[in-house]
Amino acid sequence: MDIWKVEQINREDWSGKNNAVSIKLVDNEYRDSEAYIKWDGCIDFRQYSNGYSPDSEHSKEKADNCDYIHICDIDKMIEKLQAIKKVAEEYFSKEDFEAYWNTK
Repeated sequence: MDIWKVEQINREDWSGKNNAVSIKLVDNEYRDSEAYIKWDGCIDFRQYSNGYSPDSEHSKEKADNCDYIHICDIDKMIEKLQAIKKVAEEYFSKEDFEAYWNTK
């Protein structure tokens, strides 16, 4: 199953080519996260908690239960996250690392 469902594609016709300029993705399984990927390589990523989702009506409570990150270099971000995982493997017990960090 694909992790992401394409919910919306925004296009600009200023070039005459009708190119996609941004795409809205929503987590296909839990609908607890969304990503707007943009033509310039940047990503707006939102992760919801406590029962909120991209489908929830906008409210202060929804905003309070949303973690947001703006990423402009996805490869650098993946590299940083992998480095965090490596530190976890180095310092936590093998049992805890295998049980909580190394699940696939």
